Amino acid sequence: MSCRVGGPSSSGKSTLGKTILDMMPEEECLDLTRLTPRSFDYVEKDYLKHKFVFMAEREGATEANYSIRLMQTERKLTTLVTIQDPKTNRPKTVSWEVEGPIAYMETTIETSNIDPQNLTRVFSLYADDSEPQTVKVLEALGKERTLEGLSQEEKKEKVVLMP
Repeated sequence: MSCRVGGPSSSGKSTLGKTILDMMPEEECLDLTRLTPRSFDYVEKDYLKHKFVFMAEREGATEANYSIRLMQTERKLTTLVTIQDPKTNRPKTVSWEVEGPIAYMETTIETSNIDPQNLTRVFSLYADDSEPQTVKVLEALGKERTLEGLSQEEKKEKVVLMP
């Protein structure tokens, strides 16, 4: 599954992503800020398999749109590359495959200029920054600093750390 969290700056998009990251085993997650066009092409075969990939800002992934889409739909990347054959010392073409699938999440403030091919592969969520929601967030932040809030934090830690 993949999702795109849109909304205004400081509306909680990245906080949502970081919260999800905190609830997952660290070795199963990639918390990224930028992908180059070929970032996924030459990693070890199973490096991305069943990973949760969090892209802090959509802008950091635009160059890798194609690879992200393929990993979402085809669940693998297959690339033909030329290498030097160690036996003959001559060029030789080999196939390099990287396995998926990945779960992918990105945040963005953009409401337009998103590739339609990317939008068909993700659930789109919107971060609410309305005044009533902001009041709820501020109340929750205040409650975190009370005895009741500290108790809730301990319960949360137990859930996150469950084996």
